[in-house]
Amino acid sequence: MYLKWDRNIPVYATWESRIEQHKDALECIHDFAGGDKELELKMLQRMLEKTVYLMINVKDKYELNEKKELANTFVDETLLRLDAFGMGLSEKSKDGIISQLLS
Repeated sequence: MYLKWDRNIPVYATWESRIEQHKDALECIHDFAGGDKELELKMLQRMLEKTVYLMINVKDKYELNEKKELANTFVDETLLRLDAFGMGLSEKSKDGIISQLLS
């Protein structure tokens, strides 16, 4: 099997790919939870933690300005999805996610 690489990491592990995977996962979680907001919140929290963890593992492959732009894109996309589901993310949480990705 041929595996594409970018930045000396597999393409699926790039921040750009992780953002797309995260967006799709949020949609699946919303559908799977079937209106159970407590379950949905727990699943969303775990997915957010997992995605941030995976992105942190390859953050040294990006320049600081790229990381800032992509971190903001990641948080903005997450906020869009959560808003569409009638949920929100606090400003403190947003800042915390970005600082984790950039530190």
